[in-house]
Amino acid sequence: MTSLLPVWDRKGFTLIELMAVMAIIGVLAAIAIPNFMGYRVKAMESEGYALAGDVRKEVQGYYDVTGTLPEDNARCGLPEPIGIQGKYVGSITVKDGRILVAFKEGEERLKGVQLQLSPAVGPSGIIRWENERIEEQ
Repeated sequence: MTSLLPVWDRKGFTLIELMAVMAIIGVLAAIAIPNFMGYRVKAMESEGYALAGDVRKEVQGYYDVTGTLPEDNARCGLPEPIGIQGKYVGSITVKDGRILVAFKEGEERLKGVQLQLSPAVGPSGIIRWENERIEEQ
């Protein structure tokens, strides 16, 4: 015997359910995208610190031999500043013992940003490096 009432086969989602899902996705995206951009900038800056690590060793070696800090890249046997580059790093300059990392112009979030590593010579002759992020206005 068959029923006289219509059978509602529910297939798919209602408009309200779809809108609720879209709202949740929107809120999550609004939180995640700025955090992702921050992590991306940190990754770009970490390339600068990694490349500066090799330069720090050369500055330390120069100091060990001469007892003074190098004036420029050539003094410690490094190529010209533009010769030390990476994917995001445009140049690394040694200036009076300080190491300046400049980023390439194409990166909008790093526009006008430089990393400065300043040497502090300890009593044992070992250089301790102080890192600073400089933003040009």
